[in-house]
Amino acid sequence: MTDKNIKQLAKESFDNNDLNENKMSMITARLKRTDARSYIRALKLLTQQKTVFVQTPVAIDATEEKQLKVRFPNKKIVYTINKDLLAGMRIINNDLLYDYSLEAKFDKIATKAYDTND
Repeated sequence: MTDKNIKQLAKESFDNNDLNENKMSMITARLKRTDARSYIRALKLLTQQKTVFVQTPVAIDATEEKQLKVRFPNKKIVYTINKDLLAGMRIINNDLLYDYSLEAKFDKIATKAYDTND
């Protein structure tokens, strides 16, 4: 089976950005072992592309949730609480990290102060 076919099977395993476990089980049962590995890799990649991970120190409110849904339409948003963050949030969208935490702002200030003193 070609990579193109495996990627197409992976795409068809989703219903409205949610993985359909019945389809996935049916497909993996019919694939050879090597093709099944490639299929699972393709599923992981697609899941990563269709999901945004949001880390905050406390639970977010409804207005922030609405803003995130507007900013990332057609994506599943997974919220986690990260007690290591002082304030703000970290957003991971595929391979991009948006760090709006207080720690990141302090690091930027410290870097600029260090660079101007050299």
